[in-house]
Amino acid sequence: MGDEKVSKRLRRWGLTGTFVALSSVLIWSGADLLVGRTISRFSPQIEKTLSNSLGHPLKMGAYKGLRLWGFELGPTKLHPGVKDSSSVQISTLTVKFAPFASLLNWQPVAIFTPNGTTIKLRKNDTGSFWVLPKSENSEQINLQLRFNLKEPTKIVFNPGEITLLAKGNIGIDLAKNKIYGAINLDSKKQGSLYLSGKGYLDGLEFKTKVRINKFKLGVLQEILGNDSNIITKGDVDGDLRLGIEKGFITCKGDLLVEKLILRGGILNDTLSTNKSKIKCANDRLKFIDSNWNYGYWSLSNSLEVLFNKTNKNYINSSASIKIKDFDHTPLSLKIKLPISILDRRIVYGDLEANYDLKSFPLGALNPILNASLSGKLNTKGYFQGSLSSLNSKIDLALENPQVNGVRLREKWKGTFTRVPSENKWGSLRMASEGASVPSNIQLNFNKDGNFNDLILNRLGGKITLNPKSKSYIWKANKFRLDRVEVAFPPEKSFKRIFGEISGKGIFSFDPLFINGELNLDYFRLLGFKLKKASIKGQIKDSETNLKGELIPSENGKIKFKIKRKSEFSLSAKVEEVSSRWIASTALEIPKLGLKYSEALGKAEDLGKLIIGYPNSSIDSQLKALTKAKNSYIEEISKNNSQSFINPYDLNGNVNADIALNGPTLSELNLEIKAFGKVWVNKFDEIDKVEIKPFNVDFNGDLGSGFGSFSLLNFNFSLLTLVAPIPSTIEGYFGVKGKYSFVNGNPEINSELVIEDTKIYNSNIILDQGNILFKDNYLEFDIALRDKSSKNPVELSGSYPLSNSLPIDLKVESHGDGLAFVTGLTNGNVSWTSGSADLSLLIRGTPVAPVANGFMVLNNSNLFFQDKEITNLNSTIVFDFNRVDVREFKANIGTNGVINSQGGISLFNSELIESEPLGFSIEKTRIKTDFTDIRVSSKMIVKGSIFKPQLGGEVLISEGSIFAKRSNNPAKNTSNKSGSYKDSKSKKIRRFPEQDWNQSDPMVLFIQDKNAPASRMVSAGFPDGFESITFDNLKLVLGPSLRLVSQPLASFETNGFLFLNGAFDENLDISGVIKLVSGYVNLFTTTFNIDQSAPNVAVFVPSMGLVPFVDVTLNSRVPDNVRDISNFSSNGMASFGIGGSRFVNVEVTASGPADRISENFQLRSTPALGRSELLGLIGGNSLANLISSGGDGDAIASFLNRSVASYVQGNINGFLSDRIQISLYPTYINGSEVDDDTSESSSQKTDNEDANQLSQQVWVTEIGVDLNEKVNVSVQAAPNQEDIPPQGNITFQMNPNIALLGSFDKNGNWQSQLQLFFRY
Repeated sequence: MGDEKVSKRLRRWGLTGTFVALSSVLIWSGADLLVGRTISRFSPQIEKTLSNSLGHPLKMGAYKGLRLWGFELGPTKLHPGVKDSSSVQISTLTVKFAPFASLLNWQPVAIFTPNGTTIKLRKNDTGSFWVLPKSENSEQINLQLRFNLKEPTKIVFNPGEITLLAKGNIGIDLAKNKIYGAINLDSKKQGSLYLSGKGYLDGLEFKTKVRINKFKLGVLQEILGNDSNIITKGDVDGDLRLGIEKGFITCKGDLLVEKLILRGGILNDTLSTNKSKIKCANDRLKFIDSNWNYGYWSLSNSLEVLFNKTNKNYINSSASIKIKDFDHTPLSLKIKLPISILDRRIVYGDLEANYDLKSFPLGALNPILNASLSGKLNTKGYFQGSLSSLNSKIDLALENPQVNGVRLREKWKGTFTRVPSENKWGSLRMASEGASVPSNIQLNFNKDGNFNDLILNRLGGKITLNPKSKSYIWKANKFRLDRVEVAFPPEKSFKRIFGEISGKGIFSFDPLFINGELNLDYFRLLGFKLKKASIKGQIKDSETNLKGELIPSENGKIKFKIKRKSEFSLSAKVEEVSSRWIASTALEIPKLGLKYSEALGKAEDLGKLIIGYPNSSIDSQLKALTKAKNSYIEEISKNNSQSFINPYDLNGNVNADIALNGPTLSELNLEIKAFGKVWVNKFDEIDKVEIKPFNVDFNGDLGSGFGSFSLLNFNFSLLTLVAPIPSTIEGYFGVKGKYSFVNGNPEINSELVIEDTKIYNSNIILDQGNILFKDNYLEFDIALRDKSSKNPVELSGSYPLSNSLPIDLKVESHGDGLAFVTGLTNGNVSWTSGSADLSLLIRGTPVAPVANGFMVLNNSNLFFQDKEITNLNSTIVFDFNRVDVREFKANIGTNGVINSQGGISLFNSELIESEPLGFSIEKTRIKTDFTDIRVSSKMIVKGSIFKPQLGGEVLISEGSIFAKRSNNPAKNTSNKSGSYKDSKSKKIRRFPEQDWNQSDPMVLFIQDKNAPASRMVSAGFPDGFESITFDNLKLVLGPSLRLVSQPLASFETNGFLFLNGAFDENLDISGVIKLVSGYVNLFTTTFNIDQSAPNVAVFVPSMGLVPFVDVTLNSRVPDNVRDISNFSSNGMASFGIGGSRFVNVEVTASGPADRISENFQLRSTPALGRSELLGLIGGNSLANLISSGGDGDAIASFLNRSVASYVQGNINGFLSDRIQISLYPTYINGSEVDDDTSESSSQKTDNEDANQLSQQVWVTEIGVDLNEKVNVSVQAAPNQEDIPPQGNITFQMNPNIALLGSFDKNGNWQSQLQLFFRY
């Protein structure tokens, strides 16, 4: 029984189980069928909804059946969308419902588990991988989505470039905007990134853990692609936990960044660091070893964030900022900023920051700002308060600031302050410090931080600038530009400007609009000077309407108008403007920019070139290289600054009407009509009334087309500004013609015109004067002749304007064509008869010309400085770069002969001739205004025609050389200007030769080439002969050669001189000239050469052109002319007529010729003091003249004595030194008159004798020195028959004792012993 019950129970349960199983299968199958049909039915709607949400067409896979709490779909795809080409492919997708999670969260929770997933992300044109459409429904969905990535999901970026494997789980709470989960990204060899945690999508509240394992940031660059211009490089490694919860921040761990390079995106430049570490511990986040570079900037930062439990955190930063690769003191910056987290948002507290920057060179900012800045900046300041309304104060100091083309050599100091208020955002105040032109500036900003107004004051003047809508209003009132410097292109060389600005106007930038008026008074830039300039009008986009006036600094004015609308036009009227001002202004334009060529090449091009010393350091050689470059620039600047004309030689005024018109600036037509009188008074004064006015006409296109021009009636004196033309040329010249542009190349066809042209009274005729400019060549066809000549001198051929192109010129003349040479030599050479055949072809290039041809002179006669040259026959051959004188013979004067033969280079001075050019003169007498001498020479001429080098020997004898006296009173006056100085202030100089030890050669000590006299003599060299040099040319002087300077001196000389070097102030002269005999007149006294002394002038190169002189001069000077009526009463006897006595005076001078006044000695017999001798030499007549107050007799004596000295000097010059002839005035009274026939003389009373008046008589004395101590002389008064002749004998025993005796025709004898004492 029991078994049956059990069996029945089992069958019942089996049937029940079977029923349940069958029921479950039926229900599962039904549910599976129902879900499948439901999915199939609603899949299009689901695909559409999700496609719209995801922005990509969704194709759901086939239903695979139910799964526990969900279902499974087959291959599912998200196809490329409209705005991007990314796609997703899933092999199988399981979607489950989490009932327990849903109950716990009171919201549905869906779990998606994809298998075999590949996500292909392709970047579109905007740089986005996946573009989600904008959602118009902002309602939150109460749903949680969980993605379970059990199998690695492939994420392929830009297919084929990089692949990441993602594994983990992610949850999103759409209702709470919350995300949670953990995910691991692995890039195989590029490192891995693990991120886990939770947080909110709409605020700062999260808790996360980051583990980075040697992750290479280059992955991000590959993901973004090469076309993104984003660069990411570097390695990141570390483990960091960071969280923000209920406003509190927690942090632990560290991250290490190495070799980081970021660029692109929001970064305009490269951000990089070699190594930087973030460490978080003990409620502190620190940046350790944080050195960053961003573009030109380098930052060393010490950053620390403090996390407090009071929900108040602080960011503390101390940074040092500088410009990379630039040596300057870095900017020091310190920041303290409180931060708090409230309602998942950051709230900033009051900022405290300060900075300091010292001696910062503004030029370091040039590559950053792409500007031209210079000067030094010192600044420091602070920032305090809320970030939205900071208080700040910034101190600024600028030294020599420069902004682009404007510079100030001044120091400026000031302060920028910002105190938030309703009316003002901030203001800047600065002022110059210690400047010669006081200045200050005020700059204000309105409450929105925009520019409000600017006020600039300078030396009493002011400029103001105020905004108005989208434009700005400016005003200027007597604003001074003094000491402002501006730079001009192409090379920015700063020049100082001066002037005063006044005016007002308005301008805007977008659109461009300028309207106003501007006045500039007393403007000056370099040599460009204006008394006044004014301009007014407006510029509006492409329309311009301006007019103005320029008043030059001298005289005249220039008015102009500029208009531009459909066409551009400029008109100007020049009224009586000084030609001097026009020329000087034109010459200043090249000085605005210093131009020099930069050296191009590589270091290896220098080879073994050494700058500086061979063993010097690289630093020293670089300094030497810089010094050499600066020297080169200075030399170029010096050459550029040298004017080829002197504008201040110009005279006269210019008038002109100028019109410039055209549709565009490249299609302008220029029309000029100018006239006026312009000339140069370089040689002779030109009468302003007689000069003809010039005329200039120009009309034509500037850019292309055709035009004509004429420049007529220009005085030949104007050519002296640019060329050394003869001073005797008179008349007018000009040029007229046409020009055209053929294929962009200019062509000028012109004709040279001359009128009323004379050269040294010879009329010049221009038979032909065609000049053509074409293809960079000047082509000439010119025929010029003297009016008296039948044959012209012809110039034809072409000359290039480029140094690389060939020359083709021909100069030809026949017969009497060279007759106009008379004018070219200022009449020094006068052609009289004969014939000359000249044919010269010039080839080569401008830098290396060569000449071929000949010049033949046949039986020619001419005058050279009134010296007749006859029978001149010469054959000269031009052979490429040399001249071969095959024959040159002529007779000069009566007996003179000239011969020359040999070769010389035409241009190359280094060329050595086997038979150099020889030049000899024999038996030739040369007479000029300052010479009458006999000359013979045998000279050798080397070098070249244009740089001859003279050697050989020249003999000068039998005649006189007269000193040529200056006729320039102004020059003489200027030379004396320094002579009227207090004698007490004169300094006694000691010269090297005074310290000569007489063992070393004296020439070592005579070194004073720069002595004033040497420079003065150097200044007397004639211009135009600087190219002549001497090679030991020997000048032999004497015999019978006299140097005469009437009425001062006359010497007979002999000796020799050697000349070396250039014929200029650097000429070296050496040799000795001996003064054989002669005299010097010193006011009223004649001194004769002491022939027993050396009497030489020694020239040495180190002394320049001043010789070392050693001479001794003697003279017999009559003692004071005095009244002798009381001689008998005072016990002194009278010797000689009038009681005169003679003093022998000796002058010895030794030293440089320009210092004779400092190096001479006076001695006398009998011995007298220096002051007495100077008075004696100057003449006692002068003393009487002074003491008599201008008595007539004294004046007559003084003048007569001066004339007599000159006559005596000339007579004594032809006599022996032992014979003296003297002529002098003296006074005698009536008692000395011998009248034997008058008996009444004895009857005169003593009273009458006492009242007898003395009278002046002239005394003639002829004396002979029998030896050095005994002199015999005879005196007579030629104009007084009543005064008998008298003989005198003088025996000078020694300088202090003399015995004198005298006798007359009556046999009267007197004697006297003289003793001389000095005290």
